[in-house]
Amino acid sequence: MAAYRLNEYAHLEPVRILPDSYRQGQLVVVEASRPWYSVEARDWLLAGVDEDDEVFIFPSDPAEESGIPTPVSHAVDARSGSALAALVDRLKSLDSFYYVVQDTDAYQARLAGQLLQGEGFQILSEDRYDPGSLVIFQLRYSR
Repeated sequence: MAAYRLNEYAHLEPVRILPDSYRQGQLVVVEASRPWYSVEARDWLLAGVDEDDEVFIFPSDPAEESGIPTPVSHAVDARSGSALAALVDRLKSLDSFYYVVQDTDAYQARLAGQLLQGEGFQILSEDRYDPGSLVIFQLRYSR
């Protein structure tokens, strides 16, 4: 519904859920359980964030993605170990970045846990955005 601006989305104003510490040009990684959620996050939760500064991780589903009117530009297939490894290498080169994940989704918690703890990333801050039970981490590589 978000992608088509139906129901409540017809009247909602986009917001930026990132904390005040966010600066234009910092990378924002959003982990989504479905391709459609990535579109909702891009269009409604990341107002003012440049498309080139956004990366979305979700399990690729070509059948589902074919119905999305404007898919996200920078997507990483959560099922591809090599794609995730390339993303982690990119994240290691940054001063810091933001990582947005739903804390109620076991699938996402598993992937986020691997990224946050298994690769030597340090949490600089943690914020919450309650509609949707989102957790926003600011991270940096600490090895």
